[in-house]
Amino acid sequence: GVTGNLLASYNMTSVTDTGAGLATFNFNVDFATDNGYSLVVNVQRSATGLTETDLKYANGRFGTVTASSCQVECYDGTNTTAVQEDPTSWHVAAFGGLV
Repeated sequence: GVTGNLLASYNMTSVTDTGAGLATFNFNVDFATDNGYSLVVNVQRSATGLTETDLKYANGRFGTVTASSCQVECYDGTNTTAVQEDPTSWHVAAFGGLV
C-alpha cells in the first residue's frame, strides 16, 4: 500500500510512508552489505492514459539503500518538473545474499 501498510511480504518488517512519492522498506533479516543485493521497484498506477501526469516512474533512491532498508520513489512524467507522487501501490523486491 501507500499508507505504510504491508499488503503481502517476505522478509519485510515494515514500510514507512516517508512523503509524497517516497516509501522506506525495512528488512527483517539484513543483507550482507549495503551493496549485497539488487533492488527491483515497480508501481501500479490508477490511470490508463498516457498523459504526462498519468505516466509513473519508480526506482530505488541512490544513497538510501542500506543492508537493513531501502527507500523508493515514484514520480510522474510531467515535462521538466517530474512531480513526486504516491502510486496506487508499490511492488518492491530485493535479491541477494542474506547474512
